[in-house]
Amino acid sequence: MSLLKRKSTIDLNVKPNNRIRQELRNYPKSEHLSHSEVGLFRKNMYEARRKIFPKIPKSLFEGKIMIFQNKKYFVSNNEPFCFMDSENSVPIFTNATNMSLLNMSPG
Repeated sequence: MSLLKRKSTIDLNVKPNNRIRQELRNYPKSEHLSHSEVGLFRKNMYEARRKIFPKIPKSLFEGKIMIFQNKKYFVSNNEPFCFMDSENSVPIFTNATNMSLLNMSPG
């Protein structure tokens, strides 16, 4: 059971409740866990995962700041995917290839 916290931070696609159920299936029947112990496992796993994920912005301006600061991580086909000049500008999600095609189109 001590591996649960580490596993929950490595594989973020599996929900902590599913991971706990998997481990309980493999757990020896002779040893009994109380409901409060399982609750503590779940709480510790969610807290460990929360440290990895970014915080959810509370306002539109905070969201724009977050996008502007992390725009280097938005990549598609090894090209930048987020175009944003400043924190006050509107983010545009596209790649450079699509932008050049739009510029060449008539009309």
